[in-house]
Amino acid sequence: MVRTKKFSEAVSAARCAKWWTQVECARRCRVSSRLISGIERGEVESVTRLTASKLERALGVDLSSYIKKSA
Repeated sequence: MVRTKKFSEAVSAARCAKWWTQVECARRCRVSSRLISGIERGEVESVTRLTASKLERALGVDLSSYIKKSA
């Protein structure tokens, strides 16, 4: 589960800092552009650890503080 607003803002800010489109970001993260769009709009309530890792690697950011630990 992600803290949606903060997570989406962090992903969007990191992408924009690199001047990437959502399509380019998705390609580099190896996820769908629809997922990137959904994350940035705050519509994605959870991401897998693998997806978070892909985003972190490609964007060069640490997103762990935006991910809620499951009980």
